[in-house]
Amino acid sequence: RVSCSPPLISSSGSPRGPGVGGRVALPTSRQAADVEWTTPMRPARWELGGMDSKPTCRRRLREGVAMSHAWAFVWLSLACFGVPQSSTFASASAVAYLAVNGSDANDGLSTSAPVATLAACIGAAGNGGTCYVRSGRYHVTETTVVDQMSGLTIAKYPGDSKPAIIDGTVEVTAGWEQTKHNGQDVWATTETTAVWQLFYVDGGGNRVHLPPARYPDASPWTREGYDRDGGHWRYESTSSSFGFMIDSGPEAEEETDDEFGSMTTDGATDYEAASVAELGVSLKGCPLVLNIGHWTTMQSYVSNHTTGQRNFTYNSKNCGGRDCPAERHPGDGKGRYFVESCPAVLDAEGEWAYNDTSPTYGGQGSGGTLLLKSAAFDPNIVTMYGKNLTYALVVKNSERVTIEGLTFFGTTLFDWRSSSSLIRDNSFDYPSFSKRSLMYLVPDATPGMLGAEEQSSWFDGATANWVNSGAMPTGCSTKGTYDSNSTWYNNRFSYTDGPGLKFSRSGGDTVDNNHFYQIDYSAVGDGFTVQALTTDNGFTYRRNTIDTAGASAGLRVGAVDSLVELNYHTNMGLVQHDGASVQAGKSQFGVKMIRNWILDTSKLALRIDSGEDGVFGVNGTMYKVKGFKHRIVSNTATDCINADVNIMRRYPWSSTPHSLFNMNNDTLTRNNAGGYISGQGSSYYEINYGDYSA
Repeated sequence: RVSCSPPLISSSGSPRGPGVGGRVALPTSRQAADVEWTTPMRPARWELGGMDSKPTCRRRLREGVAMSHAWAFVWLSLACFGVPQSSTFASASAVAYLAVNGSDANDGLSTSAPVATLAACIGAAGNGGTCYVRSGRYHVTETTVVDQMSGLTIAKYPGDSKPAIIDGTVEVTAGWEQTKHNGQDVWATTETTAVWQLFYVDGGGNRVHLPPARYPDASPWTREGYDRDGGHWRYESTSSSFGFMIDSGPEAEEETDDEFGSMTTDGATDYEAASVAELGVSLKGCPLVLNIGHWTTMQSYVSNHTTGQRNFTYNSKNCGGRDCPAERHPGDGKGRYFVESCPAVLDAEGEWAYNDTSPTYGGQGSGGTLLLKSAAFDPNIVTMYGKNLTYALVVKNSERVTIEGLTFFGTTLFDWRSSSSLIRDNSFDYPSFSKRSLMYLVPDATPGMLGAEEQSSWFDGATANWVNSGAMPTGCSTKGTYDSNSTWYNNRFSYTDGPGLKFSRSGGDTVDNNHFYQIDYSAVGDGFTVQALTTDNGFTYRRNTIDTAGASAGLRVGAVDSLVELNYHTNMGLVQHDGASVQAGKSQFGVKMIRNWILDTSKLALRIDSGEDGVFGVNGTMYKVKGFKHRIVSNTATDCINADVNIMRRYPWSSTPHSLFNMNNDTLTRNNAGGYISGQGSSYYEINYGDYSA
């Protein structure tokens, strides 16, 4: 047994121990080297600026494999002292400095001669070097690409107490004039720079988010905005069909149960029965957010609507794979929707929208005239900013790059085709927001949402590896199926549209001790707070907190031998039907969910939809299991939806045993406590019955 403690950057900013860039080069394949990250078992906490309890790496030698002393020494050297740099990278390294008062005419190699841009700082630091970002706010207007580099560290300067902010917004400088729109008093500007999220600066210097125009009225990340069933989303009538919406009131409360076709109701509601017929305007051309597929939500636009009518048609061809509803879902009574970023519904204080007279709906919208409803402040007096950049930083084709201690505002980063990246101690505030305000409503695989000036600088693949129907999220992806082995430690993600963090075609990644707050108010597209549909070689999700999220699933894990432990999830799944706090599916092997706390959420707690040889819950809380060969041991579940513990023996759409799927044979259920343990999802049903014995 060989143990070592990885010498990450210390709190003083100086490297601890040997290794390129102040980091240990851990094995690049968790499956091959059998490395585990272990920490003291405790609830998830977010600790800004320190590790509190440092993880240790422990290598367990496989049973039956003989290892000579010589090879053991080689392994110890690799694990604890790093590996040589690839010959494809330059060997020069330096410490460089970036400051708001810097100049790219400087060499950047001292605090008295800092540079002004990230690109210049990275170039001065070189492979194995460090780019220190001094405190201040950096308004960036283009993506900086870390391309084919090794051992680079980009970190906040440890001697500064104030944050170093990478800001993806631009100032709205055009003048505003008062005018009328649909009978409403509004401000209008012909700002030429297209923005898709709006802020103003209050008297305390804080950036205050302004909500896009919406019907029914509600702001993102508020109780009303998440209120799917209480009047702040509209109901889809059971007479609706895909592409044809009949706006409805409380009669849509009668729903078809998810699993077995029985009728249920949502109970009492204060839902306002008035429909779009009473709006007095046509919604033609308005963007829509449509949760008409249970765990899938798509964005679209109204293709035809007549003033005074409660029904309208919408484009049904622009959903992108994962967010397209199943054929049986539209019109089943569970559908909800709202209108967003449309000048026709601009009527509430602080709302804004573009009045685009010639929208493209699929291309990069130009915006048009920007309208703002505001009686509380004069936009000519306050300072206004708009989001204008998707990714401020892209790590591409690189290895062992560290991003540490930065604050990203109105923009974010993307780890693309790289290995062993370390993202730690960062804050991501308003990192992602959709371009519905610009009428950009079509998912793109290349990804055109970034705009040609951004994507051409780093996205070098035509395959659909990074498809996002809504907002472009913070994430990690590879072009092929090799391991990325990235580590995301002690970061904070808050106020997102879309997932908080997404992994695609990666492997061996670790998400440890992060805090996710107010994530994904629309749930368009993927429908997961943290998505980990990785290829293989395990995914570790440990000591994380999710507090308030809209998507149906908190964590969607899709890798072999993944570990989910010591996490705290609460108040989740707010704007989609169905879902679970933690969900594994698609024939996963060896997924372990251990000692997690799932509290105060209306969705299922822990769920395995399909798979085999899964280890589901040890001393944790669980809810629903599909598939076979699982082990459900020592769980406690009370006051859950329907049954407390579901070991699925019968599956959708029929109550006749002879037509049921043969599920959960060879599953072990032992030492669990709950109100009752059932073989189905909606009521009590014996786990052992008929020809199907557990």
